Amino acid sequence: MSTTWSKATLRIHSRTATPQAIANDLGRASSAPASSPFWLLDLEESAEDSLDETLQAVQRFLEEKLESLRGISEEAEIGVMLAWTPRSGQDGIQFNERLIFLLSQLGAYVTLDTYLG
Repeated sequence: MSTTWSKATLRIHSRTATPQAIANDLGRASSAPASSPFWLLDLEESAEDSLDETLQAVQRFLEEKLESLRGISEEAEIGVMLAWTPRSGQDGIQFNERLIFLLSQLGAYVTLDTYLG
């Protein structure tokens, strides 16, 4: 049986605000290198989290920071990258209605990156 893992990264690229300004607005430092034009934050709690647990962590962060993120989204592109290894056989991704709503409030895109190993 193969090991499964998942990772979620919130990515913000602003036309007007620096990554430091975004960090100040959200109260979280970026995990991107200082020279990067992007503000990045890994949202999973553990690399061993299931995809469902990682999606719950994304939802919690978006709910907690929704008002700040709405303001940022007026001048920035926001996206969530989900990387994961599926369970053996068949596996799938399910977004609940609330997570879809939160992403839509921000005009956020979602990138799905599946690793088969």
